Amino acid sequence: APQPEWDPMAFLIEECHKRCMEFHAWINPYRAATGANNQLSYLHPYHRHPTWFLKYNNQLLYNPGLEECREYICLVVGDIVRRYDIDAIHMDDYFYPYPVAGVPFPDAETFRRHPRGFSDINEWRRDNVNKLIEEIKATIDAHKPHVRFGISPFGIYRNQKNWSKGSRTNGLQNYDELFADVLLWDKMGWVDYIMPQLYWEMGHKAADYTELAYWWQKHLTKAHYYIGQSVERTMKVNELHPKLVIAHDTSHGVAMWPADEIFKDFKGIVRQLRDVYWSHPALTPSYESISLGAHRPEPVQSVWIEKEEDGRYLKWRTPLYEGGAETKYYVVYAYDRSRRDTNGASPEDIVAITQHPFYKLPVLNGKTKVSYFVTQVNRYNAESPMSKRVKAVI
Repeated sequence: APQPEWDPMAFLIEECHKRCMEFHAWINPYRAATGANNQLSYLHPYHRHPTWFLKYNNQLLYNPGLEECREYICLVVGDIVRRYDIDAIHMDDYFYPYPVAGVPFPDAETFRRHPRGFSDINEWRRDNVNKLIEEIKATIDAHKPHVRFGISPFGIYRNQKNWSKGSRTNGLQNYDELFADVLLWDKMGWVDYIMPQLYWEMGHKAADYTELAYWWQKHLTKAHYYIGQSVERTMKVNELHPKLVIAHDTSHGVAMWPADEIFKDFKGIVRQLRDVYWSHPALTPSYESISLGAHRPEPVQSVWIEKEEDGRYLKWRTPLYEGGAETKYYVVYAYDRSRRDTNGASPEDIVAITQHPFYKLPVLNGKTKVSYFVTQVNRYNAESPMSKRVKAVI
């Protein structure tokens, strides 16, 4: 533990929320250690329950076939959701481990002892993962229904040669090799967003980005669909523009991987995103399907301009909400009335996203006529209608 002791996740959540960003707690479903011989903390459950674990390809893994392991993983998820103000649990793509040719996964004995009526070990394995996904979703909902559950699976569900509705690809498959039935999770409403890892190039012989982007759009029916993008591969072959165009046409948005390539501005990706593609702020799409009666927030009722010693402020008051419907942040829209005069506004008009019930007006030339609107967004990312318009000269 760090000395002096502090909580890095609590720190990250606080800093994210200060910036009106979401914090999604990233976990691996079964992987307990990346090296089977890694030194483990004396508190690690392996020391108390060594029979819960299997070793495969030099990894230490929770045994997916044991009910005790599912219960423990759900306890961990419940602890995170209960004690931390997270926005989502995010599960990575490591379900049953990526197979090694000629090396069977060592769960035959578990299957023999706990078949649960299955005669096919592969169907049994898929059911093991299905049970975990369903139980994690139920665990989250029991604590904080506004917390979402997202998964970033491997990019191929099934190849067409194995399933007539599969993608025209020729690679590792979620369903057949990782025993991850992603489409079932979507159909059953066990996940709130799916973020397939479409890290390949356009035209890739085994896994074409374009083919997969449209395939997932066609087959996901309930969950939000975000595309996982590989920064390095995309920028090396100069495919940022066409990939983002396809993502715009097919999905709710994108996630860039890995983060360190963004920090390093690999081949100028940050400059391009900031100056060309993402020059305006965007709000996270609302998850109205999980709001459980938390309706769209009411409009901000009281909006006015107030002069203070350091300048003029747009201020507002809002009603109080609870249970996930509480206000997460406010959005301030502004447009120049000399260019247009309307009671509506668009994302290009966003000038601030803030947790504070005020916005300091800028000072331009003292002649520009501006109209301001304010909305509020709740924990389900549902945005209220526009407030009344407030006019100002700045």
